[in-house]
Amino acid sequence: MDDNTNNQGGGDWSSHPTEKPDEPASLSYADYSKQNQSGKKEMGSLDDSTKLIPEIKSNVALFASYLKGPILYAIAAILAIRLLFSVLVAGVSVVLGIAEAGPTLFSVLGGFEAFVGVFFGFAASVYAYAFFRIGHDRLTGLEQEPPASIKDAIQSVTPVMLSVVLAVLVSHSVTAIGTLMCIVPGVLAFVVLSPSRYLAATRPDLGFQDVLDKSITTGMRYWGAMVGLLAVIVAVIFVQNIGLAILEAISTAIMAAAANNFGAVAFSLTGGILSSVVAIASFVLGLLTMVVAFCVEGGVMSVLTRQDNV
Repeated sequence: MDDNTNNQGGGDWSSHPTEKPDEPASLSYADYSKQNQSGKKEMGSLDDSTKLIPEIKSNVALFASYLKGPILYAIAAILAIRLLFSVLVAGVSVVLGIAEAGPTLFSVLGGFEAFVGVFFGFAASVYAYAFFRIGHDRLTGLEQEPPASIKDAIQSVTPVMLSVVLAVLVSHSVTAIGTLMCIVPGVLAFVVLSPSRYLAATRPDLGFQDVLDKSITTGMRYWGAMVGLLAVIVAVIFVQNIGLAILEAISTAIMAAAANNFGAVAFSLTGGILSSVVAIASFVLGLLTMVVAFCVEGGVMSVLTRQDNV
């Protein structure tokens, strides 16, 4: 990806996409600008979404192919930092346990680990969404080759990072609050705000208010596809949480047995080892979630956001 492309915010948006016989037709910015930009928001029918299923499947496969290489490595590298820190904390906890340190140190260490985990988990999520830009540019023919390295992948999405961060914060926080209120408001928030993440990454020509407006328009018209996307994401998160909960329960039982049968030192050593195992499992399951976010959400949104009135 050359520097001129990066400076222009995602390629030459006025050019026509390169022909790709094996890929679905897609639009450049010039095509977007010719569409109805009235901003009129109307509730679509289920048929509006179901008729797009074949193209969505095709685009999901394309985004999965784009994920290979530097994009996947970049996401994994961010999550790996969290993994390494968790393993380090587990080692320190073993030392503190053997030294019979007070509970205050364990509380401080655990709180710091939680903060680092949330920070790098959020960072990995943001980059997974920001990399929609690379998938979009390849899909539309604005870029012919994937990024050559992790550094190139990260640099290519730097111009849209602020907009993506805002979109992720708004969509996730409003959806979470709505879910806590009574689930249904959370579903509605997901439907109308989730497209903002793809739009923020792939439409650098738009201000954030325009991103939100178009996100609402997309969600309202293609609510059927959005509910389907939500079901996939919920299923993946459910599997992730169930897997971690099972590992935590097994770890707790083993640590209790070690403490009862072999004493405090065995308890500390066992706890350190099992904490590292759980951290590795969290890394693998977290990476799976990011892969689904990129492939499935990218494939769905690449179709929905180029339809009429979007």
